[in-house]
Amino acid sequence: MMNISQQQAHLYALGYYKLMRKDGTPSIEGIGGPATRQAIYNFQLAHQKRPGGAMLATDGTWGPATEKALREVVGANEPPQVASKPAEPPRNPSGYKWVSIDDFKCRCGGQFCDGWPAEPHKKTLDLLEQIGEHFQRRIQPHSGLRCPQWNAHESGAATSKHMYGMAMDFHLDGVNHQDLYNFCDRLLGDSGGLGVYPWGVHIDDRPVKGRWDRR
Repeated sequence: MMNISQQQAHLYALGYYKLMRKDGTPSIEGIGGPATRQAIYNFQLAHQKRPGGAMLATDGTWGPATEKALREVVGANEPPQVASKPAEPPRNPSGYKWVSIDDFKCRCGGQFCDGWPAEPHKKTLDLLEQIGEHFQRRIQPHSGLRCPQWNAHESGAATSKHMYGMAMDFHLDGVNHQDLYNFCDRLLGDSGGLGVYPWGVHIDDRPVKGRWDRR
């Protein structure tokens, strides 16, 4: 199976992957995100009907059938095709009022990734939604996802949960940080990471309990 860099390179050569660096070169970093999913989706849509009557799923995810189709297209030297009905696969799930997947976007500003080095964990989203519901306040994000380069820039731990969509640094407008920490502590129980800082709290869904005060 191709790795993400290989997927991006082939999709770029075929005209589907369009994320570019500021210097005009393709951003082929081996880190998946919406731009990669969009490229996969558009390729799938353009090549949905396969030889023999088989249909290629159009879900924006890479799998054996998509890889087989891409290898066939590359092998046949087919020119790039444009999907007749381009549409972005849905990212924001319904049912969240106080937090959004967009809150997780990496803050490297496109220097190192397309903003989505990983998928936010549903468990983390659910935790944040419960916090927002309790206080009736919108999550105010400071740092969600981090690509490895941005994590190093931020002096994050080598195994930071931010790199895997399992953590969020945030505050709530009008809510005392200690009160926020105390509720999160009760919510997490005997698991999860939780720290309080001058700007707010860090929360993650690690399986073991961790607590700290960095004020």
